[in-house]
Amino acid sequence: MLRPEYLFLWILFHLAAVELPKGIAKRGQPSMKATELVERMQYQEAIAEYSTLKKVKSANEMRSLAVAFSKLGYTDTAMSIYKQLVKKYPSKVTPSDKLNMALLLNKMGEKVEFLTVLNDLKTVDYVGLPILNQADPELFLQQSKPLESQLSVPQVQKIESNNACFLPVKDPVTGKWCFHERFRVNGGLLSTVSSADGQPYTKIMKANIWSSDTLSTKGILLERQLLNKNFELSFIDSFGNMYVTTNHSLVNDSDDYLLDVFKYSFNPKVGDYSLKSLHFDKWNSNLAGFVMNPNQTKGLFYCDVAGGFGKSDIYMCDIVWTEDRTPTLSNYLNLGDQINTLLSDIDPVFITDEIIAFSTEGHIGWGGSDIYFFNTMNNRLVNAGRLINSQANEFAPKFYDGILYFSTDRYGNKSKIMRVELSLDLLDRVMFPENYIVENTFPDEIADNKLPEQQMDIRDESKISNLIQTMAVAEPEKYNYAKGLNFLMLSDSVRLEKARNIDSASNYRDYQFITLLHPVGDIVVDANFENELLILTEVLKRRSDWKVQVRSHTDSKGSKNANRKLSQERADFLKVYLISQGVPANQVEAIGYGEELLLNHCIDGAPCSEDEHRRNRRTELLLQLK
Repeated sequence: MLRPEYLFLWILFHLAAVELPKGIAKRGQPSMKATELVERMQYQEAIAEYSTLKKVKSANEMRSLAVAFSKLGYTDTAMSIYKQLVKKYPSKVTPSDKLNMALLLNKMGEKVEFLTVLNDLKTVDYVGLPILNQADPELFLQQSKPLESQLSVPQVQKIESNNACFLPVKDPVTGKWCFHERFRVNGGLLSTVSSADGQPYTKIMKANIWSSDTLSTKGILLERQLLNKNFELSFIDSFGNMYVTTNHSLVNDSDDYLLDVFKYSFNPKVGDYSLKSLHFDKWNSNLAGFVMNPNQTKGLFYCDVAGGFGKSDIYMCDIVWTEDRTPTLSNYLNLGDQINTLLSDIDPVFITDEIIAFSTEGHIGWGGSDIYFFNTMNNRLVNAGRLINSQANEFAPKFYDGILYFSTDRYGNKSKIMRVELSLDLLDRVMFPENYIVENTFPDEIADNKLPEQQMDIRDESKISNLIQTMAVAEPEKYNYAKGLNFLMLSDSVRLEKARNIDSASNYRDYQFITLLHPVGDIVVDANFENELLILTEVLKRRSDWKVQVRSHTDSKGSKNANRKLSQERADFLKVYLISQGVPANQVEAIGYGEELLLNHCIDGAPCSEDEHRRNRRTELLLQLK
């Protein structure tokens, strides 16, 4: 044993001979490779290890960095790194790299380039595999048209928080709501921050209110939950038991803390809440997102048990209840490659016993992860459409009392909860089209000889002029078309060029826009008005001191209340569209007038042609000073 006076000398010698050379050798090099950190899902730390791409020494490190940036939502940066990978290590680009690049292109809205890469993948690298499997992407997305035309514009659920909020769950016993929020709390000696993205772990919050349209929801932290790991509530049964997804407290043979679904309930024997695992394969696979159907006889969950198609697959199971009101998952069934893909298919929920909703990036969509509906009876898969999905990520669908709730990060990295009314009759028509075949009720000879209905060519300049003059006479105090007619009558290409040359000396009165027309009952506008919205977008982007009033109207068909609601939905839809094109929200005012301002004699009960009614189904775009 060394004497104390020699021990100090030995420590100095060790530092000089061993540790100092190690430190010099590691200077300027990452302390841990990105590959190892990404494998551990420590994406924030992986990025922090590299101050410049010059420090990247291999294709694997560059690939892992791209994955880390992509996981954290830095789409453009991730794509840039993948391009560097292709340029610097062309022989080491894998099919998985190509797939990730295709998904990023779709998320960035680069549809042409996305379809080119996708075609290459499907004909070479991923032949016959369940990934982006829709043979005709355009035709597949057209199946969503009934949803896009008949759903209301989704509204943001008002929550008093600047943190990420998502995944609402309703208690069927009390009628009260919970939701999830990521915010910092004091966890004592244990960290309450995720090493994956540097953000706080998910917390379950109890909502003080929920359905009010005028008051914001405040969240109160659910007592007795685990704070040092993600703790997500997916379902509350009719007995009041909660079902949460979190990590096991013990590791398996691979040193992984696997996910499991637990029944989370008060145990009177110990006087505290307890966790009871539901997993049938708990040490070999991850299980998450368990929900039940309304009768609580069947369940859905997602899992990566061996024999699946991808990173996580959606399963359905039977539920057998034990005496202590704990469900046992039996006869679990993978729902197949019509729904499951090579990627993560997650967040399943019952809409009806036959129709489910879920989220994935593995099917053709609008970019990022999208929400889809799936019919378990006929294997019909339908994208939820552009009103619900965006180029960002949409996830965590829930359905309660005719309202579809979903979460999105379209407003930035901090996710929000949105809600939209979803008619089961409408969804049934979309998911069971074979039950709604409309037969021709006309005799064959009449049907064959029926002439197409003549419609006004809304791009004919003389007819536009007549239409404007008619409207000016009908409501001169509300429609000032005297200014800007010269601009209005120019061709679209010339007007677009003038819009892009607007400067500080321009007068908003010199710019008028064509009135937009709507199909019967639709919130969307006719497709041939796309150029008008483009020109308006260019104008507003160049003059932040101007705003547009989106004034929407209906014909007199239907009740006044229904028409007022429809016109407001039309105005709101166009506002959402303009915002999605880069126009600030404070430059768009959406107003629905219903049938208050008809342009002609077509009041309730008046004999009118379809063309006369059509003129009243309109939206005006009026520039004003802010």
